[in-house]
Amino acid sequence: MSATRYALLIGINDYKKQELHYCNQDVYQIRQRLVNQCDFNEQNIICLVSTNQNPIEDIYMQFLESVEMIKKVFIAEVDLIQFYFSGHGKFEEETKLEFHDTQVSVQEIFNHLSSLNPSNSIIILDACHSGFGIDIKSTEEASAMVSYYNQRYIAKSNGTYFLCSCKQDEKSRAFGKYNGSVYTKYLCEAIDNSNIYDKDTLAASLFDIHQYAAKRISLSGDYQQTPFFQSQSHGYFPFSFLRSGTLMTSCKISLDHTNDENEVVNFLLKPQLNMTDEFRRDLGQFLSEMVLNIFKHNYSKSISISITGNKIEVVDNSQIAFNPFTAEEKDDHYGVRTYNIFLEKYNGKVATKYTEGTPNIIELEFNDSIFSLSTNNPCHIELPSATMLATRELNKYDFDEVCDEILLDISKTITPLSFYRNLFDYLLERTSKKKPLLILKMHKDDMLRSDVKTILERFYPKERLILI
Repeated sequence: MSATRYALLIGINDYKKQELHYCNQDVYQIRQRLVNQCDFNEQNIICLVSTNQNPIEDIYMQFLESVEMIKKVFIAEVDLIQFYFSGHGKFEEETKLEFHDTQVSVQEIFNHLSSLNPSNSIIILDACHSGFGIDIKSTEEASAMVSYYNQRYIAKSNGTYFLCSCKQDEKSRAFGKYNGSVYTKYLCEAIDNSNIYDKDTLAASLFDIHQYAAKRISLSGDYQQTPFFQSQSHGYFPFSFLRSGTLMTSCKISLDHTNDENEVVNFLLKPQLNMTDEFRRDLGQFLSEMVLNIFKHNYSKSISISITGNKIEVVDNSQIAFNPFTAEEKDDHYGVRTYNIFLEKYNGKVATKYTEGTPNIIELEFNDSIFSLSTNNPCHIELPSATMLATRELNKYDFDEVCDEILLDISKTITPLSFYRNLFDYLLERTSKKKPLLILKMHKDDMLRSDVKTILERFYPKERLILI
């Protein structure tokens, strides 16, 4: 019998004392990945999102009611349950999550989920002080803490996974430039990254996903938070899956009300966007007018535009719904006229969709004949056998502002030790704007491995360089 995957996703923005701004976005991003790449059916995902525009009075009671609703169709010891929380957390002898004014311990959350008797339980917490009081300083303490969690939480389920955004004495970060929380942002980025998937199973485990996020947070040096992972399971548990057509190169821009509309035009100039100059101009006018309209009326303080394949998605937190596909010219004479001209010109070549909610989603999907996002700019560069590695060999690759992570495979090249510092300086300079993670793959028997590792540790201790 195959397992059905159920999820309860909670995001709370509208706290009275300290309002948050991106928890609704976090839930949306996680939900999107669960459906597209993690075998969750939309009907089996319950999202409880409370914002100033759409508040939920007793969100904890709704959580309890949702568990009972799932229990009616849940098959014990077969089905899977995932719980995700983005909001305030605190630590008072144990980790507690703040459901507005109601504080609930993680133990209590776990007990409710365990009542389903799931085959696997997944708890992901993006909240301050979420790391269960873990502050391991010695081997003895580590052993004691693992034993404690095994007895209190993990032994009650066939497979249990805790992913926490920080330790108990740390805060979780969220930034406007991401339109979301940092940890959740990197979890989603990991699921989107084909490099983390096992080549045999075309799947990624929760540990693979968490490790990627933890690594990116650590290497950035910008966030004082230490993600935490704890699990006990039997055998191999694949969580997300690499499917043909689901993971494509994507590019994204985040805007706030201080940005100039030229930011949109510059975004569309990215070299990996395969489109004619005419379409680029038309699309730029359409998106610029839409962004200006939303900001001008103070509908939203932040907007993100992402392009994946031949699909464009605009996400905003507007307090007032604004559907550009049905707006009348009296609402905004020039802007709406621009939308209508664009949609008439590309009639039959674009499918549009507007979803009102938290956030509001504007989608445009074009025929492949109009444009697509190129995947030819590699994030995986394998240099041919017997190549004498030199920077000129890399000049032909376009990876300056395209990749979030670059794997440079030089395992078959001939590379003198004296060249490595030049190579590292060259890579860091070329990627200084986007700052991707740089992974250098050498042959496992290369006699220079230890020397190259010493170079990295001595001269580049804080840089985004990894040797594998």
